[in-house]
Formats: sequence, structure tokens, C-alpha cells
Amino acid sequence: MSALGQERSWTALSLIPYERDLLEFMDRELGVERSLLIGFATTLDCLRRLFQDATIDTPHHLKTGRLVVVGFINYAHHLLVGGLQALRDGNGPVWSLCARALMETFGASVLITEHPQTAPNYLELGSKAGKLRAAAERAQPGLGNDISRLSDIAHPGSRAILSGFRVVDVEERIFNMLYGLRRPGPNEAKEAVTVLANLATLIGDKLEALSRNLIVMQSGKVIGQKPAGQ
Repeated sequence: MSALGQERSWTALSLIPYERDLLEFMDRELGVERSLLIGFATTLDCLRRLFQDATIDTPHHLKTGRLVVVGFINYAHHLLVGGLQALRDGNGPVWSLCARALMETFGASVLITEHPQTAPNYLELGSKAGKLRAAAERAQPGLGNDISRLSDIAHPGSRAILSGFRVVDVEERIFNMLYGLRRPGPNEAKEAVTVLANLATLIGDKLEALSRNLIVMQSGKVIGQKPAGQ
């Protein structure tokens, strides 16, 4: 795609102002490729439209299955934006938490796809981390190991403890101990955005399919209703 075509693709999307600001920061300050950011922006735009469609088209009586899917869509949005915010601010551990949660949400979406009538269970019972990991790995080989590595950072273990250390000389065992946030370099930023962008595509596709699945959306008990006149 030409530079002009990329620019048109970017401006044509109906992004929330804070989404656009984050993506423009990644482009301007961290040098992340625009083609990658446009793909990311496309998923953000898709999630917003899915949320609107699922809420505007809600039947008079709201069932649990629909609420679960709408909740996952909103949760995925928060995690994707949160991952970009953490990257902008140089907060690696928070980025890791967002990425891990996205992978597990993808795993939950896989499980619901396989067993549509179980959607209401996620509101009432949730799901064990091991099942989410296995489902994510089954649908996208390699994600299981990624979840395990990110868990080592998310929990107060060795990788969390060493997150502020930087090796200067391996042979002499010289290292720096750094306090506070550290903005990533261009290569780190590109890798981190690529991970989030790939997860955005995976979970966006899965949530779109769930929102079109009538068995999922109509499953469970009635838990509320629209206000009169809507």
C-alpha cells in the first residue's frame, strides 16, 4: 500500500481520541511501522462496532450469554489500550499483565466457541487458568508457552524481581539496577506492538464470531431488560 493509501486507511477509521493519540505516539515517538498500527487500529474500530451492535440490537430481555460476550469485547478493548499505554509509559510489567490477560480471554473465547451453551458460566463461575491456557494453545500453538512466560512476570517471582536489571558485561557479571519506568527502544517497541496487534486480530476475529452466534447470545437466564421506550 502506498503512503497515501496508508494515511487514508488511518483517517477513515472511527477511533476514540485516546486510541488515536496512542497509535500516533507509537508512530511518531517509537517509530513503529504504520502498516502494523493500521492493523491494530482496524481491530480497535471493529471491537467498538461489535460492542455497539451487540448492545443496540439487544432484545428487550437481556440474557447472560449476550452479557458475557459484550463484557469480553469491552474487556479486550481495555487490555489492548492498557497495553499501549504501558508501552508508551515504559511499564513493562503492566504490558505483560495486559498481554497475558488477552491470551487468556482468547482462550475463554475458544472454549465458548467449542461449547456455546457454556457462555453463561463465565459470569457465574469463571474458568481455571489451566483450561484457558490449554484452549489458547489448542487454537494457536505457541500461546501456551507465552502465557507461562508472562505469568513469571505477572507473579512475584524471578522474572518480576529481575525486570529492573540490565546486564552490562556477562563475563564480568556487571549489571545495572534501574528504578522506575523505562521507555523501550524502537526494536523493543515494534516487538511489543506486534505481539499486541497479533493478539488483537486473534481475539477480534473470535469475538466477532461469538457475537454472531445466536446459541451463545441467547444462552442463559434473563438477567435484565431494556428501559421503557428503548
